[in-house]
Amino acid sequence: MADRGMWRPPRTREDYWSEWKHSKGIRNLFHNYYTYGEAPSCEQWKIDDGNCRKWDKKAVEPAPVQHVDV
Repeated sequence: MADRGMWRPPRTREDYWSEWKHSKGIRNLFHNYYTYGEAPSCEQWKIDDGNCRKWDKKAVEPAPVQHVDV
């Protein structure tokens, strides 16, 4: 997390994507329905994946250079 002195999200983009895919799987749906009586909400993983993608796009763009006159 400390590479290049930049803040990073707590997980990688692939982690959010794989968690979303896992939560939509039939095995996970069956387990949650059997255990809790309802299907899990997977939308938060999808939202987090989208936010991480947006963050990665913005982090790749070079920061504007500011000159200070002394």
